Amino acid sequence: MSVAARLVMVSLAVLAASAEVGAAAEATAEKQRQIEQLIEVHDLTTSVSIGNFYLKQEGLIAIRGLLTRLGNQDKLGPGWNSRDPQWQRAESVLLKAVVGKSIARLHHAGLAASTMAGT
Repeated sequence: MSVAARLVMVSLAVLAASAEVGAAAEATAEKQRQIEQLIEVHDLTTSVSIGNFYLKQEGLIAIRGLLTRLGNQDKLGPGWNSRDPQWQRAESVLLKAVVGKSIARLHHAGLAASTMAGT
């Protein structure tokens, strides 16, 4: 094969390779554009609200456990339960403190919605 033919073959191979690289870069850019478009379309408020609800429920479980232990420790009797007005006040104060601090941390990190549903 002549030098000229080899030069043409090498040039064609380089051209084909550069076309593939260009196509791959274009495909990657298109995927990135589609991902960004998908993120813009979706509102994260629902996800954040679900997280806030989960946080509140876990807080309630922990607080109720604490109030039960304190009631047993102080021998408050069987009337010390979630129907007791003092229990309810204590639960409310503790829940606001726990959830409020957690939501404040999330806000500081830029991860929480501006309001918490159900609080």
